[in-house]
Amino acid sequence: MDVILATSVWCRLSGLLGRPPLVLGQALWLHPCHAIHTLGMSYPIDVLFLDERMQPVKRVCALRPNRFCWCRGATSVLELPVGGLAALGQACDDGRFKDRQ
Repeated sequence: MDVILATSVWCRLSGLLGRPPLVLGQALWLHPCHAIHTLGMSYPIDVLFLDERMQPVKRVCALRPNRFCWCRGATSVLELPVGGLAALGQACDDGRFKDRQ
């Protein structure tokens, strides 16, 4: 997987804004981070919140543009193209995580 690392405040704040949509096999990793937004975006994304041990604690499938999302206990966030969670083996209906559509 091709992962873009965003660790500076500006990179985390701007995230995917102004970038072309991610394709399967790509991700943006925001660290540290526990909340994201899709304000100004024109496409949905899959989101995976991770704790300090890099364990998934929440996932959001196809978060639509102009939304906010957060997760208590998360220390970083992986933003993926829609379908990226399924490609990682995290089926959106397996019930292992707290979901938000």
